Amino acid sequence: MSPKQEECILDGLLKAMDTAGKKRSGWRFWLISAVLWLATASLFFVVFRYGGSLQWPHYLLAAGSFALGLGFAYDFYKSISHQQWPVMARYVDREQVERRLAELRT
Repeated sequence: MSPKQEECILDGLLKAMDTAGKKRSGWRFWLISAVLWLATASLFFVVFRYGGSLQWPHYLLAAGSFALGLGFAYDFYKSISHQQWPVMARYVDREQVERRLAELRT
């Protein structure tokens, strides 16, 4: 691993340690995600039902829906990892992380 990569990982680790106590609003995430998924699915089915033969908008819609799904999956992953942080936090020594970052930055 290069020093630049290690520095980036350690910065992310410190950031996670700083935000560990903050709670994300779960209901807002689920509401937004449900509405967007329903809207995407509805649009997808309407276009394929009444759109006639396959044309470029169909492929664009499919690609957009796929990208939206990837975005939601990433956000869900981040949310779950944020919830699991208190389990891992007791095994990480903040002072050692800060010392190593100082070594990398000099």
